[in-house]
Amino acid sequence: MSPAEVASLNQSVSGLSPQELTRWAVQRGAGRAVVTTNFRPYEAVILHMAVQAQADVPVLWVDHGTN
Repeated sequence: MSPAEVASLNQSVSGLSPQELTRWAVQRGAGRAVVTTNFRPYEAVILHMAVQAQADVPVLWVDHGTN
């Protein structure tokens, strides 16, 4: 994406709530969305919001050696 495209995209989602932004992102994936996690404390919120947007969203656990 060009810087202008990124700026335009940022402007189009500006003001969305976290839930709305998550739903927008999952829908934009057109059935191919994946959520990643390392199961740290803040990840529970991200996982919850992703599942609210798409109940069967695949979850990919990223183990970076400190889990």
